[in-house]
Amino acid sequence: MASLSIEIPSITSSQVDEVCPRTNLEFPRLEVMPSYEEFFTNYLLPNRPCIFGSAVTAKWQSRQDWLKPVDGSPHLEFFKENFGDITVPVADCGKEEFSSHPKEDMTLSEYVDYLVQYKQDGYPQHERCLYLKDWHFIRDCPDYHAYTTPVYFSSDWLNEFWDIRERIHDDYRFVYIGPKGSWTPFHADVFRSYSWSANICGRKKWIFFPPGEEENLKDKFGNLMYDVNANIDPSRYPKANQVRQKLEVVQESGEIIFVPSGWHHQVINLEDTISINHNWLNGCSVMRCWQFIKSSLVDVEREIDDCKDMENWHQQCQIILKASGGVDYTEFYKFMSTIARHRITAIEYYIENTDTKQAVTDHTVLRNGDISANNDSTDTKQAVTDHTVLSNSDISDNSDTTVTNKKQTDTDLSSKRDISANNNRSTDTDFSSNSDISANNGSTDLKSLEKNSSKNDHGFQILDLCKTRKQCENKVDDKRHWRYLNVHHGVFDLRRVKDILIDMSQDFNFQQICNKELNIEELLIEINCSIDKVT
Repeated sequence: MASLSIEIPSITSSQVDEVCPRTNLEFPRLEVMPSYEEFFTNYLLPNRPCIFGSAVTAKWQSRQDWLKPVDGSPHLEFFKENFGDITVPVADCGKEEFSSHPKEDMTLSEYVDYLVQYKQDGYPQHERCLYLKDWHFIRDCPDYHAYTTPVYFSSDWLNEFWDIRERIHDDYRFVYIGPKGSWTPFHADVFRSYSWSANICGRKKWIFFPPGEEENLKDKFGNLMYDVNANIDPSRYPKANQVRQKLEVVQESGEIIFVPSGWHHQVINLEDTISINHNWLNGCSVMRCWQFIKSSLVDVEREIDDCKDMENWHQQCQIILKASGGVDYTEFYKFMSTIARHRITAIEYYIENTDTKQAVTDHTVLRNGDISANNDSTDTKQAVTDHTVLSNSDISDNSDTTVTNKKQTDTDLSSKRDISANNNRSTDTDFSSNSDISANNGSTDLKSLEKNSSKNDHGFQILDLCKTRKQCENKVDDKRHWRYLNVHHGVFDLRRVKDILIDMSQDFNFQQICNKELNIEELLIEINCSIDKVT
């Protein structure tokens, strides 16, 4: 595993490097594939970017079909012949609209014709530079197996939730196709999620700013800078000269870049490029997502504060929050509930089909480290101890039977829980809690639940739930999601969900819109009981 210090000149003439000086930050290139344990420990938990070498994508079908073998350029004729009738979103890189590029719809065939002509004309500046982006390829072409999600990114709560939604057919899996010079403005990813981006062909330049630096790249009104490669007006961006950390890296053909949560970035295609992109999040980043949603609600409330005396003001704020950011508190609760119930079901099935006592004896690793999921710090000195024992990863991405019981290290210590319960758990993914639950101590007191929060739980590892995984229910893709779950991973996820639910239950705004459908107390008891059964 090698680390390189990246020093790449800007592709345009600008003052950004004078205002935003480079530092000697390292951008790791992982030419030797790490184990899942190493990626989890060194990049997911500390929220650090990295680039995976082209070996990860070498056997993908898209790497065979989507580029010309002669020169490695985009095989546009393949797209036209096989997907030409599909309508795709296309952005105009020469226009700005709400700090982004306005989009229009075209058929893929029309876009290919444009791209061929645009290249033949020498990428003229007087013509529109159109960038096909955010194409839901998997949704539109489910029978074409373009790639296999690398195991490193397989704990994907975001798409797990969206895949089971009945009334909304959507996901966060995209294909991008763009000519040389097309670009994406300065931004952070949706919900402060992670993203990964694989270059099928072509080269991209990425400009990164670590979390917090974006505050120095806002104008006097709090609006984020649109183009960090443009000349910066100090009177408009008075804090720009306070930026101290900036990373630049060029992503080559076949490589995959991991974009951590909250890292603002801008991307420029240096050549004609095709890429595959996923937004995703999991237990390592979900607290950042929740904090971002809460912060977004504060912004909404500030904007309509003069209407505070209106009836159902809090509900109106939620409506605006969902319209502007894509999610409100109710939907986020349903998101957390869905993730929790999938893990509870998986753990229940494991218990029913495994000699749990023997499994714990054989595979338990008690940890000395301690990580609070509520701590957004990137200081991970306590995140990993010398006692970490995880299985090595099998990273063969071309096999549909990839062994994915890679262990996420939960470093929480524990004391015995005060809460245990007998319940009849429902595997229904309905977002309300339908289980018949009765706590042995008769208590659903939230202070008691918080006292027994995740930071007091034992972290341990039990291997190979994927070998005995329960067949998918309620439209969850068994192969895509359930095979990545093992008991250790499931417990880690449940603890992270519990941290969110406890915080949510104490949030004033949530209390204002709470209803019978959002029964946090019952779900917290179910989570605690499930963890108790295997710890």
